[in-house]
Amino acid sequence: MGKKSKRQRANNNVNTNSSNQQKHQSTIGGQNKQNNPKQPRTTTTSNNNKYDDESTHKRQEEESMDNLRFEDPFVDEIIKEENAVDDNSENDDDDDDEIEEDMNDADMNEDDDDAPSSSSSKMKTSSALSSNKDHPASMNIPDMGEAEDVEVIQSWHPLLGHQKDSAGNRVDIDLEMDPTAYKMYTTLSPEWPCLSFAFLTDHLGEARSRYPHSLQAVIGTQASTPSANQVTVLKLSDLSKLPHDTDEDEEDILGEEYDKETGDDDEDSSDEDDNVDLDPILEHYSLSHYGGVNRIRVMPQNQNIVATWSDVGTVHLYDIEEIRNRFELSEGRGGGAGGTGTMHSSTSNSNPKNNNNGPFFSYEGHSTEGFAMDWSDVQEGALATGDNDGNIHVWTRNEDGSSYTVSPSYETPPHQNNHNTSTMISIEDVQWSPSEATVFAAAESHGHLAIYDTRAPHRAMLRPYLHPNTDVNVLSWNKIVSNLLATGGDDGTLCVWDLRHFGGGGNTGGETKSSTNTGSAAPTPLARFTCHQTPVTSVEWHPTDESMLAMSDEVGVYIYDLSVEEDLPSSQASKKDTTLTSEIQQLVADIPPQLLFCHSGSKQFKECHWHPQITSCVMTTAYSGFSVFVPSNL
Repeated sequence: MGKKSKRQRANNNVNTNSSNQQKHQSTIGGQNKQNNPKQPRTTTTSNNNKYDDESTHKRQEEESMDNLRFEDPFVDEIIKEENAVDDNSENDDDDDDEIEEDMNDADMNEDDDDAPSSSSSKMKTSSALSSNKDHPASMNIPDMGEAEDVEVIQSWHPLLGHQKDSAGNRVDIDLEMDPTAYKMYTTLSPEWPCLSFAFLTDHLGEARSRYPHSLQAVIGTQASTPSANQVTVLKLSDLSKLPHDTDEDEEDILGEEYDKETGDDDEDSSDEDDNVDLDPILEHYSLSHYGGVNRIRVMPQNQNIVATWSDVGTVHLYDIEEIRNRFELSEGRGGGAGGTGTMHSSTSNSNPKNNNNGPFFSYEGHSTEGFAMDWSDVQEGALATGDNDGNIHVWTRNEDGSSYTVSPSYETPPHQNNHNTSTMISIEDVQWSPSEATVFAAAESHGHLAIYDTRAPHRAMLRPYLHPNTDVNVLSWNKIVSNLLATGGDDGTLCVWDLRHFGGGGNTGGETKSSTNTGSAAPTPLARFTCHQTPVTSVEWHPTDESMLAMSDEVGVYIYDLSVEEDLPSSQASKKDTTLTSEIQQLVADIPPQLLFCHSGSKQFKECHWHPQITSCVMTTAYSGFSVFVPSNL
């Protein structure tokens, strides 16, 4: 996964897609306008028919009064479409009456060759009706075979992976969001795609649930040229709750709000402030960064220090304190866009001094680029970086606070294949222990997970073979229960492990022979999910719930709760149900009961993170942009 062939980068700007629903409505509107033109009268009215016209006008006015609808600003848009259809139907009836009257006049004056005619569209309609005058019942039957631009609604299952055509080629599909599935939802389209981002904590409090929300994050770009890349610090404010229609008869598709502790009602959701519909506001400042940003992380003890892994093989450290001070002074008002925004670099929204400032520390000791990077939560200033050649370097901050000592501490031995050939192992991900200052874990290609201790350099303490015949792309260490570790494989497998079972079940040692031997038994995972068909690109435990985690693959973001147990009686009953086909039974069986929520709609998901201070808020990055949401069932 760490190789360049598996880390595809987009070099073109990603444009937002237009709404299919709007396109469909405009097409239907055009058809109504073409099929129902207002027809001018072609016959003249004599003075003898004056009173008849007045009576006809009164009758039409009375009919309009009967069909009168009061405008309600809270009525759904579909009511307006129904009114438009009703108006078109009335116009059709009026046009039919006029056409019949014109036909009668034409029969009375059939000797007159110079009879006046209407528009060309009416002439075509009259000729068609004349050819079928012996079958008047066929005049009101529309020809459904001539309908054009008919929208076909298809269902798509995210666990099926990428949509493919009959030839097996990948097909991009546009999905429509169901607003009832989210409490909050906002998208952002950057100028260049971003592979990585990190949240920044603020002083607005912990466990926030009152709307509107505000968040800060730092992102890194993947531009077409190395010199065009940037590190951008952004602030999104006025993230309001999505307005939902309160219909008691219509049940939420996700059911009741999920709460593991009964009796804990969300009182903030009933506050008036939560229902205020605001336009999100975006502020952002950018710093120059040479090379695409493979990974970006923030020091937990000092949120102003940001580390970046460049695709040119250099690790940079930035100080963003001045930018964050500007956010504090702005009172949430900046030059951004609301709703689904687009982010571009501009001098009016950036500080020239900051744009000219580069990193305060850079390290070029790695032999190649990498993706593995993590700060220690226990020891301030401790950083670990891993590259695609299998090397791990450990950073230690000096006393002055502005310089670091970096030592090449670990070199992963090559992987021995069955044909007595060796393959270079890359370090895909690395993460420090949440409870021990000297211990960290590294995810490797070819299925290994290594546990290191900085007090024992140049060898791994444990190196079990967790994902056979595939790469371990990502890992996440549970910060609440420190013996739990989650890993995601390149084959789409998500596993949860107990580190206490690593003692004698897997391969251990740092020597080449013991490290590459895969004959001994691997530890048994606490949970294994094999329903995903695309590589796992990110995994992260919930910051306050020890049993909940979020993961992403290429087609979606998924939220799991490991405390949910399978209902065995209902599962057995479904297997005995002979009315269900084998395909449906297999589809239902592939969905684990621990899967609470699925978010999709973006192109090539890369990372997902829980916000550390906003309850159940998740942010994702993909080639098509960012998404910030709160599920309605969390």
